[in-house]
Order: sequence, then structure tokens, then C-alpha cells
Amino acid sequence: GTTRERERSPLGLLLAVFFCFFSTMAEFRGVSASSDGRNKADKKLMAKMKFPPNFSEKCDMKKVALEVFRPWVAKKVTGYVGMEDDILINMVMAELENEDQPDPRIVQIHLTGFLERNTGAFMAELWKLLLSAQSNYKVVGGKPVKGM
Repeated sequence: GTTRERERSPLGLLLAVFFCFFSTMAEFRGVSASSDGRNKADKKLMAKMKFPPNFSEKCDMKKVALEVFRPWVAKKVTGYVGMEDDILINMVMAELENEDQPDPRIVQIHLTGFLERNTGAFMAELWKLLLSAQSNYKVVGGKPVKGM
């Protein structure tokens, strides 16, 4: 179809949202976390929210086989939002992959707009699994074996 038809279609809308999201994200490249305006908002929200005790435990993502978690994340996200949402699944995975030791409180804040009231339960279960995977990390024959 024409450009106008594409703009009105669900796919066109999705592509427009996708483009806007990534063009916005490109503006944040090279900006330190301390100077990012979202960082202040995240800290304000963290002060108002309650988190599980295990959120204070660090998880070294270098010791976790994250690719194993993708199907679990996909299943949970699909269950919560009622449909398979690849963009949201990729967002969850990106939140975990972008830092060596992500802060689960920040991840929860970033996902709340999408998973709404289910975010706390999702993050509590995910963080428990990630900490378990990290504790299963070992070195076998001089090579690291990531936990699953």
C-alpha cells in the first residue's frame, strides 16, 4: 500500500513507535547514569516502593547463562499481558544484559508501565532465579560454566 495506508495499519503504528523509541535511545548514548534525568526519577520512585529483601543481593550477569532465561521471560510476559510481546520480552532481556550487575529495583521501575501490578511478582521470581543461577556458576577444567 501507500505510505498513508502503512501509517494507519497496526504494523505501521508499531514501526513508528519502534523508530521513536530507538531514535530517543540514541540520544542517551554517551550520557553517564549520574547525569541522566531518569536516574533522579528512578531514585524518587525507589524511595516510595517496597522491594523483596533479596533485591539487595548483587547478581553478576557474567556468571549467568541469560539465553536460558529468554523462554521463561517470554512465557511469563505472555501470561501477564495476554499476548506474545517480542518488544517487551527484548526490553526485559536488554535490562539484564546492559549491565554486569543490574539493580533489580531499577529494572522493576522500568517494567512497571508494561507489566503494571504484575511487575513485583515477576521481578521477585526472576531475581530469585538469577541469584540461583549465579550460585551455580563454577569453573570446570579451568573453564567457567555459567549457571542455568
